[in-house]
Formats: sequence, structure tokens, C-alpha cells
Amino acid sequence: MVDRRWLNLFLPLVILIVIMVIFFNHAIPVDANPEQTVAVSEKSTEWAAFIYTTIIIGGTIISTLSYVSWRKYKAEQKRKQSGDKLVD
Repeated sequence: MVDRRWLNLFLPLVILIVIMVIFFNHAIPVDANPEQTVAVSEKSTEWAAFIYTTIIIGGTIISTLSYVSWRKYKAEQKRKQSGDKLVD
């Protein structure tokens, strides 16, 4: 059986990597006909960088908060099983 500690540590990391691969997938260069290419404005690249940064930072915050709340939940469950009545 898989050790739960490793699962709790690496699951948010794996989810973040999968999300990054999905969102960055369109950034792979594709061979195109020069007549069909469209000039990309500087403003759209600035928004793309902002969106990617927001997704990465937001994903990190969400995964951290999920991990911390899961650990707190498991500690409370363990405390209840041991018979300790001192729960915040």
C-alpha cells in the first residue's frame, strides 16, 4: 500500500504539473505558412504572462491550503479517536 505521507506531498505537485502542461500546450511552436501568420501584439503577450503567473501562484496557494487543511482534518480525527476533548 502507498504511504499516505508521500501521496499527500506529491499529489498537489502532480496536479499542478498537469495543469501547467495543459495551459502551456499551445505554446509549442508549429510550422506555419508565413503568409498565414498573424502578428502578435505586445499587449496580448503581456496578458498571457499575467494569466500564467496568476495560474501558477494561485495553484500553489490552493494546493498549499488544501494540504494544510487535510493535515488539520486528519489530526482532529486522530485526536477524537484518542479521546482528547480539547479541539479548537
